[in-house]
Amino acid sequence: MLSSLVSLVIYAVFGASTALAEPLPAPSPLVEQDIPIGQVEEVANVRTITMTLTAYSSSPDETDSTPFITAMGTRTRDGVVATNDLPFNTRVRIPAYFGDKEFVVEDRMNRRYTGRQYLDLWMPSKSQALRFGFVEGVEVEILQ
Repeated sequence: MLSSLVSLVIYAVFGASTALAEPLPAPSPLVEQDIPIGQVEEVANVRTITMTLTAYSSSPDETDSTPFITAMGTRTRDGVVATNDLPFNTRVRIPAYFGDKEFVVEDRMNRRYTGRQYLDLWMPSKSQALRFGFVEGVEVEILQ
């Protein structure tokens, strides 16, 4: 499996000029026996935890005096999440609600939420955040 991945990378880098003439081969499906038992999470570099999902917006009553600036110093936007339980720049997915969409931790929640496994998703408006509400027991994939 590793040799086919290396071949694919070499083809992608050096065979780019012929990429239009020859389609890339379909990736082989991941077969459980290809990965030694007990190493699936290490090889895939994905860890799954259960969290409570909430949502917030950049309204001053939900944030501090700089509602459009995250704790990391970036601007709020689609794909930003806040949590006190994961490091900044951690990428996460929430497959049950958002499929393969990736989110990045760039903001923090109030200190009272530390250690409680909350993930707060940024929404463009307060009404959207209120509609999303509060969902307990959601599987979240930690990508890095």
